[in-house]
Amino acid sequence: MKTYLLLSLALLLMLVQSSFIANAGTPVFSQVAALGRVLPKLTTAPDGRIVLTFAEREGTKAKYFVSVSDNKGITFSTPKQVVLADFGAAILQRQPYVVMDGNGVMHVLVEKMIVGGGNALHHQSSTDLGATWSMPVRISAEPPARPQDFATIAIDKQNNLYVSFISVLATMPDSYTHIFLVRSTDGGLTWSKEERVDRFTLGGCCECCNQNVIIANNGDVVVAFRSNIANRRDVHIARSTNNGVTFSTPVLIQSESWMIGGCPGTGPSIACDSRSTLHITWRDARNASSPGSCFYAALPSGSMNTPMNMLINSPIGADGEYPIVATSTSGDSVGIVWHGTNGVFFAQRSMLPMPTMLSSQDLMNPCVSVVWHGSGFLAVWQEHVSGANDIVSFRTDITSDVQADSITREPCQYTQFYDYLGRISTLPLARGYVFGVCTIRHTH
Repeated sequence: MKTYLLLSLALLLMLVQSSFIANAGTPVFSQVAALGRVLPKLTTAPDGRIVLTFAEREGTKAKYFVSVSDNKGITFSTPKQVVLADFGAAILQRQPYVVMDGNGVMHVLVEKMIVGGGNALHHQSSTDLGATWSMPVRISAEPPARPQDFATIAIDKQNNLYVSFISVLATMPDSYTHIFLVRSTDGGLTWSKEERVDRFTLGGCCECCNQNVIIANNGDVVVAFRSNIANRRDVHIARSTNNGVTFSTPVLIQSESWMIGGCPGTGPSIACDSRSTLHITWRDARNASSPGSCFYAALPSGSMNTPMNMLINSPIGADGEYPIVATSTSGDSVGIVWHGTNGVFFAQRSMLPMPTMLSSQDLMNPCVSVVWHGSGFLAVWQEHVSGANDIVSFRTDITSDVQADSITREPCQYTQFYDYLGRISTLPLARGYVFGVCTIRHTH
């Protein structure tokens, strides 16, 4: 029945969906770097500043830089170098990126080679906006030492650091990789004993899919990841209500399974609003012989039920790679950016299911990223500019989450709305709907 409803919805979206090419792709920096700029990643500081991390490639190495915007992404500061790392360690969305705590201190994770082979995580910090950085501190794995990969970092309101990563299980070789989390209460000088996140009776996490850790508004530590349970590669979230000391049984997010005999190389993205509703986006193929499409779900605070899955780029099977989600503080506006073989796309709640094409370039992986900047969304990606890769941006300003589409030049009227449970409503509710099907053609 779920499959029939999803296919019916996809057919409906096909009738009304078309992609509109925006006058987007504004270069972030005024001058093109000689070696080009790649691997952009956006994060937001507690004070609203936007932090951009990117790399310049030199052979097998990559110089990572950080730049900050104080004006909602309109302009960015002169980039400061962060670290020099292996370029190959950045593929599949696992590049180093900078986050900022409530005191304005920057934090970064870097994978470095360890004795015996493999990469291990190291933490560095900066108190002067990236001008200088502390010496690397190993985020120690429990013995025996083993590789740590696909790391993400988050900071709570007390400036405690949380790092999640993928590794093997040290005490029970069960042939699965697993997700672990460690915490630092002293700015990264020391780290807690690791805790396993993916607590399945049987199974673990996908061996090369990115995972993400965030701190919800209610203080929960939340990790979104893709499972591997006898080749069942479904998206889950795990919550901790005690600062990462223990995690609950993972909540299944996908409403239909994806069985595949290998890692699909793409994991979920997650964001959280002020009500601690979790907004999750990911790619899956639902057992079809296709590249997979982008899906979205909203999980209310504390819910253990699988939420309604919404198809973002119809039809099912349309290529949708590495989707990233951001949400407004209230959760009334959600933005998703992704890419496929035919370009880079952006969709927001008041526009869906009619995405805007941000770039028509056929890019292998433009490393899309998006954040909420206070009154709209800022998306960045890499594309070819003046013969080299460079970072370009697309910025929106929202005046009304419900009645108007900020990117269009005319109001958007709707005939159908879907709430968090996927139910159709005839009227838009200020906090009750998820995505609206618009029947007026957008003008750009």
